[in-house]
Amino acid sequence: MGRSGAAAARLLAGEGYSVVGFDSSKISTGTEHMSRTVFGDYTTADLKNLSLLVLSPGVPVSAPISSRASELGVPVIGEVELAFR
Repeated sequence: MGRSGAAAARLLAGEGYSVVGFDSSKISTGTEHMSRTVFGDYTTADLKNLSLLVLSPGVPVSAPISSRASELGVPVIGEVELAFR
């Protein structure tokens, strides 16, 4: 988990949200504000109960996780949009 992802998790956890982190690497830091972290591959079950998916700046909207979340009806936004909410 990068610095911006960890900051978004801290913000959301501070607002009372249960945060699930997704990280393509096998080792990550900055996960202390997450109720759960999914490393590597994710499943549909990992995504279908989300109320929101926040993408880090380096993750394109066209990424498979974003497309799958959208197909499941999960709103997808970037961290910049999160900051404005």
